[in-house]
Amino acid sequence: MEWIEPQLKDICNTDVVYYSDKYKDTCKKITRLLFIDTFPTFNKGKCYTIKNNEWENEKIPDEYKKFGNEYIFDNIYGDISCKKEGNNIICTTNKEENDILRNKIFFIYDDEKYNYLRGVMHFTEYYSGIVFHILYKDFAVFEKELRNFIIYKGFGYIDFIDFFLYKIITDNPKLYLKKIIDILKYYSSEKAVEVFNELKTRHNNQDEYLNLINEIEQENIRFSVENEIDNNAGLQILFLLDEINFCNSKHEINDKMLKSTLGFGKSTLSLNNLSKYNNDVGNLRNTIMHSKGDDGFETRSDFNSFLYFLYSVNKFKEMFFVLKSKIDEIKNQDKQIYNEYLLESINKMNDDEIRKYFHRR
Repeated sequence: MEWIEPQLKDICNTDVVYYSDKYKDTCKKITRLLFIDTFPTFNKGKCYTIKNNEWENEKIPDEYKKFGNEYIFDNIYGDISCKKEGNNIICTTNKEENDILRNKIFFIYDDEKYNYLRGVMHFTEYYSGIVFHILYKDFAVFEKELRNFIIYKGFGYIDFIDFFLYKIITDNPKLYLKKIIDILKYYSSEKAVEVFNELKTRHNNQDEYLNLINEIEQENIRFSVENEIDNNAGLQILFLLDEINFCNSKHEINDKMLKSTLGFGKSTLSLNNLSKYNNDVGNLRNTIMHSKGDDGFETRSDFNSFLYFLYSVNKFKEMFFVLKSKIDEIKNQDKQIYNEYLLESINKMNDDEIRKYFHRR
């Protein structure tokens, strides 16, 4: 399980246009259209910055000089904080005011003496297809390993149904009832009876749960024998956000609190208090997986959306490495046992699930 991340040299604009006093008005027009305030010059270490509608020749600030082999999510734009205000998410950074930082360009060099300028980078360069493609691969790896981890810890589809029952009672009845029915559609009617009986046994002293289970059992659900899934096979039909929420839940299943058994949240097995970022990571996943390139944001010039994107990527990156540490710990204990577990899980998958499992590796 390895994290992949582009470097600045992968996304910077290498087709550099330099300032010319002869075309200073053209340069002004470019700054207005591209939301930048700086132009490179042919003089080493210098740039032209527009201030009060006039050009000033000045030294490039050190904080805007970067090396091409630096990674694009390594705090280039400072520490970002986000908060919800009404229906909007407002993000700020400790580096500069947003209106200032939005217009800055970074100068990307290939050598430590800043002799060779490879290119320049504005925040809009992050809309590059390579960024979305690599994040797509990171999410595919994360989802596969998270499902493996959940199954390795002994949880399967029936436990997610149990979790969704809990969410119906405590959160959103309509949403989580649909999620339960979406799982049950992959069961034969005989297997569904076994699931309902198991759930009734688990909650035999909890009237609220028993009434809910009986209500769902009476739903007109179309069961499928052809595409029937095994309880512990793959978890392919689940959404990532549901899996993360499952891991961070305070709900107990068979006397195991999920958060302390699986959690990315604050628990004895966790490295970071990340559960409050579930929705940010879930939204990012949907943006990346359904994007066709650079259409994942409202507009290329929306700096606040860009900061929220960086913020969410870094929270996802933290989750990725928390999960990686857990997976590495399991593998290091006994690689052969872990391999046998993987093959046992794959053996329970249908043909389509097996293809998806290996195509997302």
